[in-house]
Amino acid sequence: QAPITPHVTMAPSTSETPDAPGASGAVTEAPPGPVGSSCSNEDLSWRLEKFDEGILEDIRRMDVWEVVANQVAFMATPLLMPSLLARTGWVLGIGFCLYSAVLTYMTGLIIGDICVNEPHLHTYSLVAEEAFARLGARVGAPRRLCGRVGSSIVGFLQFASYYLTGVAELIYFEQYLAALFQKHALCQRTWLLIAAAMCWPCVQIPTFKESRWLAMFTCFIITFNVFVFIYEIASVRPWTECSPGPQWPQPSGADMIRGMVGIAYAFGGHGLFPEQLREMKKPERWPKAVAWTYSIVVPVYLFFGCAGYFAFGHHAKANLNLNYPDNVPNTLSIVAQSMQELYYVAASMIVLVLKVELFLGVSPAAWCREPRELGPPTKEQESSAWQACANGDSAEYSTSSSDTDTGDDGAPAAGQGSDSVETAHAPAAAAPAGSCFPKRWRDRLSLRGCGAPPGVFRLVFRTLFLGSQAGLALLMLGGDGDVLLSLQALAGAVGFTALTYFLPLVFGWALLPKVRAARCLFYLVSFVMCGLLMAVGIYFSVADLIDTAGGFGADVQCKIDADEYLSDACHAALGNSVGDAV
Repeated sequence: QAPITPHVTMAPSTSETPDAPGASGAVTEAPPGPVGSSCSNEDLSWRLEKFDEGILEDIRRMDVWEVVANQVAFMATPLLMPSLLARTGWVLGIGFCLYSAVLTYMTGLIIGDICVNEPHLHTYSLVAEEAFARLGARVGAPRRLCGRVGSSIVGFLQFASYYLTGVAELIYFEQYLAALFQKHALCQRTWLLIAAAMCWPCVQIPTFKESRWLAMFTCFIITFNVFVFIYEIASVRPWTECSPGPQWPQPSGADMIRGMVGIAYAFGGHGLFPEQLREMKKPERWPKAVAWTYSIVVPVYLFFGCAGYFAFGHHAKANLNLNYPDNVPNTLSIVAQSMQELYYVAASMIVLVLKVELFLGVSPAAWCREPRELGPPTKEQESSAWQACANGDSAEYSTSSSDTDTGDDGAPAAGQGSDSVETAHAPAAAAPAGSCFPKRWRDRLSLRGCGAPPGVFRLVFRTLFLGSQAGLALLMLGGDGDVLLSLQALAGAVGFTALTYFLPLVFGWALLPKVRAARCLFYLVSFVMCGLLMAVGIYFSVADLIDTAGGFGADVQCKIDADEYLSDACHAALGNSVGDAV
């Protein structure tokens, strides 16, 4: 059994208040049940509740190659790149792709530096809470409020982004199945239920560590599609064999914005980074993992974007298989891509369900064994918990997002000292976000009160979570099919742009040493530009979603309007009716 770290009130940073009382690491004692305190014995009991640190230790098992496999599998969407360049044009498309690669590589390293330096910040929301707390105020209730508001907003962005991504991937999967088995009598809604059922075993994967083989399978599919892409272009050669050849007209301003949002979506994935880093055996090797990821993804993106846009011009489609002739390699590519959806649905869900499971103290590494029992609190723990309760504080500013204040409006009770009652950081030993949630409710919600082991809770909870996504996907089928692209654009504009591009810059400013003036200027310009891109992208994406979703109606046509894969190579590649390739 791993040691239980005392649940104490900690300073936000010892470097910020070196001379503050209590910053030396000593715990300020307070007698249990002080006079004038509004805390009850029940308040004390659930402030002392803390799930075993062994839960986090149990999941620190990932090697660098496993992290790279998960990042490449989730991030790499090379088949979209030709259509994105068709929307942005050569200069803006290539320029913004290179800019995105440099900026998101830097923001990935920023997130890694923060989580390595302060291991207790093991989720994106905790990083946000600590950053906004330090930016908001130095001590006391205003600091806690800033942290909680920032954590709530960022947590919502993360949840919305990956939840919508899961919904979109379910719809993708349904459309793949319906197109592959078009002659079958099943309707769209039935195919969607089948798609969800096929994803169900994959969403039971406990952590990113266990998802490595599914991620490797996805990377193999991506590699296979690279070879299919090369074969189809080399065999058709539309720039010489088709008349007229590919055209590259100047795109409109709205298309440019949509294309940039799509590129932002293509580099998305940073919302998973703190959670993936939490599982690494050696977190200090994070820069190596990020470097390997970008050395693979960026060249593939540039190759697909440039070669595809050169070959197909403005006719390049988001579903690039439509630009291929109807042949065996194209059919195999479609089948392979449908299998990728298993990983995309699972990965977008893992990051969300793990937040809830860790909140409730359910070990992701356990299946049948009972969770570790916490020993009785020490006198020091009890004294510190009373002091924290009286001050309205949680175990640490960075982990107080779910804390319910039981003090008197967050101010110290009479005779209880100031808001600066603190100790130094204890890396990797801070309480989780749910540590101040009443134990009886955590036991009930996690089914521990019924004697259910962790594996049973995950089975029930993740099934219900997948069911909610499938239910929303059923409503989205009422649109005209373009709702899928609008959903992806909205997810990219709302969450991926924020989580990947400019929020890590805010976190680095608050939690890391200051950088040189040139890099600071680059970060500032990037922050403003990406913020504007997010706002404009949301406007266009919401407008498209309203137009295409059919009011989220219940009327869904039975059969999908299947894409037509043409045997005429030039017609497929460029929309030409004549001039088939030799």
